Amino acid sequence: MLKANLSGFLIKPCDICAEEFKLTVDEEVEFFISDGIYEDDSSIELDVVESFDGIADVEELLNSEIELIKSDYHSCDNCKSSDEEL
Repeated sequence: MLKANLSGFLIKPCDICAEEFKLTVDEEVEFFISDGIYEDDSSIELDVVESFDGIADVEELLNSEIELIKSDYHSCDNCKSSDEEL
């Protein structure tokens, strides 16, 4: 089980006005890394990473999580405040 915290900042264009802004990131991530094919009949939901050579590329896993965060809808503070006024 790999448990990590991604924290820091990303520079991302606002999804409303397209101006770049600093997005604060503070996300808990959790992966179950299996040596070989993972087979389990339990109903527990896990993000499973299967490794077939005993090596898991943690950098690739964390980069994938960062890309998922970036793909979410994010708006800058100016656009958030204008949405609140509407």
